[in-house]
Amino acid sequence: MNWPENEKFIFLKQGSKLSFRYRALIHGGDAVEAKIAEAFAKYKNE
Repeated sequence: MNWPENEKFIFLKQGSKLSFRYRALIHGGDAVEAKIAEAFAKYKNE
């Protein structure tokens, strides 16, 4: 698995687990009104 932002590879042993976190934010209006940057900063620090 390759993370493009730092070009580092992760090798997993068979049977090991890898978790991903996703979040969807549904909003009306534009990104500024919805405070998307603030919501992402909060999510990133969780």
